[in-house]
Amino acid sequence: MALNADLELKKLLKNLKGFEPKLKKNVLNTATRRGAKLVQEDAQGNVGSDLNDGKHQGVKKGSRREKAHSSEELKHAIIVKKKSVSKTLKAGQGNNTVYQVGINLFLGKAWYAHIVEYGSKLHPARPFMTPAFEQSGNKVLNEMTKYLKLRIPKILKKGL
Repeated sequence: MALNADLELKKLLKNLKGFEPKLKKNVLNTATRRGAKLVQEDAQGNVGSDLNDGKHQGVKKGSRREKAHSSEELKHAIIVKKKSVSKTLKAGQGNNTVYQVGINLFLGKAWYAHIVEYGSKLHPARPFMTPAFEQSGNKVLNEMTKYLKLRIPKILKKGL
């Protein structure tokens, strides 16, 4: 299935060659963002609801610190971020935009995400990001292909 989606995606990308660069970039960015959203949703779904299960040693029940270790806070902190990588890619080597799925550290409320993902001496690992990336590969390709299948014919009809 993944091989077919990959071949289909390559055919669709060939259709984009004649498009105006700005339009091509817009279409590819949207397709990529939709794929990244699937990884985000999988990661959020992998966060266990039992982060406040009383296993935090030295944290009083009902305290602010216990509330800070909330699975809802962690789920909310998982974001899709657009990043320009034009400095690392040479001009003409394709789309210079990357979408990253990760933790929004600026919120400051999910500072413990790395402990949940990798564990510590006191807490066993409860990976949520790694499985999301591993499980989402085919879904991402299929979502991007589905979007391009819908979008390219609409653009061609308009004559752009």
